[in-house]
Amino acid sequence: MVKKVISLVIIFFVIMFGCEDVDRIWDNPYDP
Repeated sequence: MVKKVISLVIIFFVIMFGCEDVDRIWDNPYDP
């Protein structure tokens, strides 16, 4: 049960940071 919860949290953070990186790539005004 604990491992399952930790896995869900890790997956959630990976998706969250992944979406954040995508937003940075598309909306980065300093990107040449």
